Amino acid sequence: MKKASGLIAAIIGISFLCIGFLINLLSLNASFILVHGSIGLDFAIILSIILILFYALEVKKFLDGKKPDLKPNKAVFALLLSQSGFYSGSAILGILIGGFISISIFTKGVLLTLHLSNTIISAFFAILLIGAGLFGQRLCKTKPPENKA
Repeated sequence: MKKASGLIAAIIGISFLCIGFLINLLSLNASFILVHGSIGLDFAIILSIILILFYALEVKKFLDGKKPDLKPNKAVFALLLSQSGFYSGSAILGILIGGFISISIFTKGVLLTLHLSNTIISAFFAILLIGAGLFGQRLCKTKPPENKA
């Protein structure tokens, strides 16, 4: 499998930044805010990070010879989970930043201070999810086979 691309992650992040901005812009016209950080989002991201690291470490133990067997499906699942964590982290980060930009531009300071800390915490966990995805991919990397020609 190919390694996750930083360019694709940037495109996803910028796309979701625009989506988050537009969603909050439309919801602000109706006098409420849709896109901001929350404890539920933080919990889901932390759970995703734990799952990524758990499965990637299982694959790493097998590759280092510390675990006798590993089902191929589990190895593929660990790699796909790492890549999806990387890409979904960039999407979450983009939508949070887009929502925050729209709040900061179009509202008074009260709404900004209400949602600032939650958004910063959720953005921090999204960055950790991106890092966990990259780290999980690195742990699942195998050595290329030697050609005996």
